[in-house]
Amino acid sequence: MRFPARLTAATVCAVLAVPVAVVGGVGTVGTSYAAGPTPTPDQIAAAKAKAAKTAAKLDQTTQRLKAVQAQLTTESAAAELAVARWQSAQAAAAKAQAELGVAQAAADAADVAVQGYRRELNDYAVSAYMDGGPIASLGALLNATDPADVLTRNATLQAIGRGQSRIVNDFTTASTAASAARAAAEQESESARHLLDGASSAKVVAVGAVQLAQTLLASVDQAKKQLTDATGKAQKNVSALVKERAAALAAARAAAARLAAERLQSLAAVGGFPEATPAQGQLALKWAQSQLGVPYSWGGGDASGPTLGFAEANGPTDGVHTVGFDCSGLTLFAWAHVGFALGHWTGAQWVEGTAVPQDLVRPGDLLFFATDVTDPTTIHHVGIYAGNGQMIDAPETGSVVRYDPAFNPEFIGAIRP
Repeated sequence: MRFPARLTAATVCAVLAVPVAVVGGVGTVGTSYAAGPTPTPDQIAAAKAKAAKTAAKLDQTTQRLKAVQAQLTTESAAAELAVARWQSAQAAAAKAQAELGVAQAAADAADVAVQGYRRELNDYAVSAYMDGGPIASLGALLNATDPADVLTRNATLQAIGRGQSRIVNDFTTASTAASAARAAAEQESESARHLLDGASSAKVVAVGAVQLAQTLLASVDQAKKQLTDATGKAQKNVSALVKERAAALAAARAAAARLAAERLQSLAAVGGFPEATPAQGQLALKWAQSQLGVPYSWGGGDASGPTLGFAEANGPTDGVHTVGFDCSGLTLFAWAHVGFALGHWTGAQWVEGTAVPQDLVRPGDLLFFATDVTDPTTIHHVGIYAGNGQMIDAPETGSVVRYDPAFNPEFIGAIRP
């Protein structure tokens, strides 16, 4: 393995040890990371599923809360109507009670009048008896207990002298009036009592419904608050796991970069390895072609094939749940099948071979691209030359392994492993 003409063995470590290592097409800031278990993609997926489930419950509870709030509004309106009915019934009952009092007073007065008339009739009966008058008819009249009986005995008037007919008339009228007044008062009172009982029952039911809705509302609102807290914690847990995995992978790559630098220095001291043959380049290209259509996954891919990646620094998180390749993962995979072990980042692959002029590139060679073609530390992408001005690469999140034009203004150079 030889170094590119533009880099010396002494600068290899500087390229690999810069604070920003170019990984999979995106700059990742190097950072210290305490050793510990790295969250796996399955753990992150499980945390996401749990967060989604909690969020779904929160949404359902929010909808339930809205329904209960609407129910409370309806029940409150019904309760207001029931209370208004009850208040109206109370007023009607009070009025009926007052009218009952008046009717009872009238009935009592009528009773007093009846008793007076009864005494007059008694006196007349005694007189009639002494004078030989119609005592039997008067006895029947005096013993009558029902106004109807009194009325059916009006024929008695025919048997009584004209002078005493007034007494019988007054007695009959007073008895009928007393009975009618008492019956009317009792009927009015009974009607008011039924009205008040019905209104009271409706009021109790309506107020009970409001209290139940209020209790339910408080319960659902409390459940929503708890689910809101749980959702927030679940989402924070997912973010923490994603960041922890990214940090762990970044730390691992930084450590690998240091080891690679030391390895390259050792190789430089002994002259390195011979470069790949055209046949090896063609074979590496075929392996790359076998992955056409595989999704892009930031940090994805190894010597065995596509893998889950991880979240991009301050960018998309698709890699966490996408099995695929990033640009350097694809080239690593292709050349691993030819017997060449490349590092999984563009900065390392740039120094893991021999520089080749653009007019001499051949299938299998690695093509590199940088934001500043005078500065290798800005390299952000690598592809495998396929011939005829084309390359195979894994370009970016949302894309797949595909053919792209081999050369553009960001082309910085070609390396042959």
